[in-house]
Amino acid sequence: MHNFIVFDKTEAEKAVERGEAMALFVVDSEGNPLRKVSAVNYSSTPKEKQHNKYVAKAVEYIEENYYKDIRLDDLARFCDVSSSHLSRLFTAATGTTVTGYILSVRMNRAAYLLVNTDESVVNIAREAGYPDCGYFHKHFRSFFGVTPLIYRNAITLS
Repeated sequence: MHNFIVFDKTEAEKAVERGEAMALFVVDSEGNPLRKVSAVNYSSTPKEKQHNKYVAKAVEYIEENYYKDIRLDDLARFCDVSSSHLSRLFTAATGTTVTGYILSVRMNRAAYLLVNTDESVVNIAREAGYPDCGYFHKHFRSFFGVTPLIYRNAITLS
C-alpha cells in the first residue's frame, strides 16, 4: 500500500501566496517518492509574452469569468478581433489554446478551493464553471490524475 506525502499546510499556503507550483507524489512506506501524481500552479496568468493587448484583454476576461460558459467567438467579440486571429495570438503568446487556458484556470481554482475550503465537491464544481459534477470529476481526474476527493484528502491531511 502506498501513502501520500503530507506537508505542512502553512508552508503550502505560503507557496500559494507566492504563486509557486506544488506537486503531489505517491510514496512508499519509508517515504520515498515513487511517482508524481499531479501538480498545480495557483498563479495561472501567463507572464511571458503577454504584451499583446488582445491576449491581455482575453486573459483578464477569462480570469474574471472562468465560471461562465466562455466561447471563443464571444471572447473574440469582447476583444474586438476575429476568433481565428485571437486564437493564433493567444497560442503564440501563452503556449496554450484558449480552451486549454480556460481549463487550466478552472482546474487551478477548483484545486485551490478543495485545499482551502470545506465546500462540497458539487459546490466547487459549480464555482469552477461545471454545472455537471460528473463532467467536472472527469476533467479534474484527467487534469490532475486523481479524483477531487483524493486530491483534497492527500493535500489536507496533517
